[in-house]
Amino acid sequence: MTGHKFRKLWLAILAICLVSATIVFANALIFPGAPPGTEQNNTATAWSELVPAEIYSLYAHHPGPAYAPVQVYWSWSPAGGTPGSWMPMGPTTAPPYPHYWNPTIASQQNGGFIMGATAFTTAAPFMPGGNSAIYMSNSAGGGIPFGGAVALAITGAANQWFDYPSVTSVDLPMIPAPMSGTVTYAWVQYTDNDG
Repeated sequence: MTGHKFRKLWLAILAICLVSATIVFANALIFPGAPPGTEQNNTATAWSELVPAEIYSLYAHHPGPAYAPVQVYWSWSPAGGTPGSWMPMGPTTAPPYPHYWNPTIASQQNGGFIMGATAFTTAAPFMPGGNSAIYMSNSAGGGIPFGGAVALAITGAANQWFDYPSVTSVDLPMIPAPMSGTVTYAWVQYTDNDG
């Protein structure tokens, strides 16, 4: 087979594979009923470690064009995230601050999920009254909502801003107690008054 014919065969195989992948792995909307004019972004997703094919997904839901108001919404799929399997479950339990975004999520050995997100006041960052905080919450999985939000850190100072939390769970069975099952949070702390 000449190089030219081999290249045509290779391109034909590649085209078939791409079309097949598009059909098999189609995008699935996690919030199919999102109202027009809203925006969902900053998605975080985790698979259950106990229940096969169970997935939780968190995302920031902006009901309008501005950065605020915003809340963390969640969706649940008991079928591996296949199209049509996502069930929008609405907002997570909000902390005392009115706005909640940049979610993070991790699965746990017991089948539950643990999340975190940034909460902030209506004031702009780095302004008097512009507090932010990192909150966490748990769900037992199985489509059960997240419980009440618990503060991990609150700024309390006008020149600081907490954001972009990340959560990891120590879930490897070979890791012994007391580390097994523990959770670690990390976040960005801005202190320069301008982000």
